[in-house]
Formats: sequence, structure tokens, C-alpha cells
Amino acid sequence: MIKLKKIWNDSVWSKVISACIVGLSIYVYNYFSEIKFLEITVKLYIVLILFFLLLICFFIYQKYIYNKNRNSFLYDEETLKIDKELFIKIKELLPPESITWLRNNDFGGHGFKEANLDPFDNIEFESENKELEFFNPYIESLKKELIDSILDFNSVSLSYIFNGGYNKLTIPPEWETEQPERFYEAVNEIHKRTELIGNSYDKFISETRKILKVK
Repeated sequence: MIKLKKIWNDSVWSKVISACIVGLSIYVYNYFSEIKFLEITVKLYIVLILFFLLLICFFIYQKYIYNKNRNSFLYDEETLKIDKELFIKIKELLPPESITWLRNNDFGGHGFKEANLDPFDNIEFESENKELEFFNPYIESLKKELIDSILDFNSVSLSYIFNGGYNKLTIPPEWETEQPERFYEAVNEIHKRTELIGNSYDKFISETRKILKVK
């Protein structure tokens, strides 16, 4: 019921629903009374086509208009200062060099320093910290997207990456010869998630810098 209220109160969805109700009402009226509406008989397939056209218009609006204008959050001096400080803090927790390493590391190459994953563990530890929330809802959504990709990476890593000794972690190298399917599955799954983290990080940094006007 709450979701239905939200959809109805949405300015776009309410118009879509209203148009559908009107269209269906016209069809039902014509069907039972056999009276033409404005001399045009409304067929069900026409109503359905109109409905899907309205949906397409809605998604176009969401992607190309709403997304461009959704960052309508207005800062005051104090909230701008806090969001800038938080942006700097996140960059310290997750420095660019860590992302560069993650992007370029071949997890099928056997062995890397355990400390290389520390920034991603730190972000997971801090992810529930309410002080790590941006006032700007759009920036907060970008940050959440980044953190979710890191949490997913950390979760999957638990199944594939193990202690290799000497403070190193690795996908077990013996899998490559003894269980090649498992080995290449591990490598592909890890690399797939490192790419997602890299893309989310780039988007977060790029968009946030533009909004906050920081380096």
C-alpha cells in the first residue's frame, strides 16, 4: 500500500496511471454500449500500445531528463563544508592508487600482498557509519553504489582467495592444474567485480568533484 501511494504521488507515474484509467474506461464504455467515442472505436490493442508508449516516454524522461535534474539539492555553507570533508575522507579511506592496483592486478597470477586489500576492508567496516553519509542525496547514491560493489567483491573473495603464507593472499595455484574450471571461474568472477568497483569509483569521483567543485 505504501509503494502504491508513492507511485500515485509521483508526478510522472500518476499521469501514466491516469492515462491508462481513462483509456481503459473508454474501451469498456465502447465495448458495452457499442457507441463510438468521437466516431472512433477504441480497440484494446490500441489502449495497450498507448500504455507501452507512455511507459517508454516515462523511461526516456527518467534517463535523459530526470537524471540530469535530480541533483537539485541546495547547499548551505555548513552542509557544503561537511560534504567536502567527507569526500576527502573517503578518498583517504580508498585512495586512487588502491583502485589502480585493483584494476591492474591479475588475480590469476598467484599471490599479492594482504595489505593491498586493507582499503576495501576498511570501507566495509565504515559502511554502516552514519557519519559517512552525504547530505546531497545524489552523491550519497553514488557512494552507496561504490560501497555495494566493494561489499560484493569482498563477499565473493571469501570463496576464492585464501592465505598463501608470508602475508600474501592468492587464489590457490593448485586449482589451475587440479581444478581448472574452478580456477578460471574464480579469476573471472573476481575480475568482473574489480571492473565494477573501478567504474563505480570513477563515476563517484567525477560526479562528486563537479558538484562540490573540489580536486
